[in-house]
Amino acid sequence: MIKIDIPKSKIDFEIGGTNFVLSLEDKSRGKCLEVFDKISAKEVENINKRDIEITQYNQEQANLKARAATDENMTEVSYKEASVSLSNKFSKMMKKNDANRNKRLLELECEYLDTCFGQGSAKKIYEMCDGSSVVFNKVIIMINNEIDKETSATDFYDSYKQKIEEMKPDESTDQEQTDIQESDVSH
Repeated sequence: MIKIDIPKSKIDFEIGGTNFVLSLEDKSRGKCLEVFDKISAKEVENINKRDIEITQYNQEQANLKARAATDENMTEVSYKEASVSLSNKFSKMMKKNDANRNKRLLELECEYLDTCFGQGSAKKIYEMCDGSSVVFNKVIIMINNEIDKETSATDFYDSYKQKIEEMKPDESTDQEQTDIQESDVSH
């Protein structure tokens, strides 16, 4: 009879000394993936919006420079003042927009961990990270890496195949045993 053990349908995590359990049931896993997809989409959106803002800034600086080259009333000093003013305006706007985007991303990351480990889990983990979104993000990366490792069918197949290979009798030992038996019979 061939015995096949069923792999675990959950992953146990110890994060900052606290235990968390991630269910691998299709329904639970699907919800986690759905929220994680929102995070990925938000990251791409944030990059695109920032690129648009930078392009807009560069265009306005180029327009200012072109105006300075054709406007006889604009002095070098007034051009530099306008350029610095434009730079300050965009810097403030981008800092505000980045803060808002990062806040929304943090909300999605919290939603993700609450979906994975249960309501309130994200708050606990965020507090363990001393309220640092940078550290919190690193923890999420480590969690996802472990999830990928545990759910990878390829890695599981390779590991299972290795176990089977280790269970097979060593062919050289079998040949040696055969040679010994043949020599005993001939003597």
